Amino acid sequence: MRRLPPLYRATVLLHEVDGLTLSEIATLLQTPLPTVKSRLQRARMALVTFLDEVTQNPYPAGDSTESPQDGRR
Repeated sequence: MRRLPPLYRATVLLHEVDGLTLSEIATLLQTPLPTVKSRLQRARMALVTFLDEVTQNPYPAGDSTESPQDGRR
């Protein structure tokens, strides 16, 4: 979430965590409803991209040959 731009992060948090409707978010942020909708969609797409990056290399640099299941350290 920290990688999202602040307005995208706020929109996602208000909607997904606080449970506000898109209309309520638009009123709260004094932003047109279509803008709120596009911010939410773009934030979700960015989160998917970030998660894809993380899952492509789940181990930190230098640890790629070790897996947590084989018990080697």
